Amino acid sequence: MSLAAMQVQVKRNEDGIAAVKAALSSRFGERCLTSAAVCEQHGHTTTWLPNQAPDVVVFAQTTEEVAEIVRVCAQHKVPVIPLAPARHWKATSTRRAEASPSTSAA
Repeated sequence: MSLAAMQVQVKRNEDGIAAVKAALSSRFGERCLTSAAVCEQHGHTTTWLPNQAPDVVVFAQTTEEVAEIVRVCAQHKVPVIPLAPARHWKATSTRRAEASPSTSAA
């Protein structure tokens, strides 16, 4: 089976994404990034899957901030892809210390 045959098309929640971007930008300022370069960098995996760039990347500094990001995304029905620090690669199943709200399936 080809990769194209395995992909599921998901309708993007453009209104929700816009609301999340606005809320997170307001709350996190410069730690909330939406540039294409940053988002593309955070869309790479170590698998054969093509890049699935998030719509926004937030560099959370505390567990409470991560919880706040998840709450905002849940409120607007926008998926979240959590990433943990690379130094914890073997200790966790996530990759970096930011939460990347995104519509791409991971």
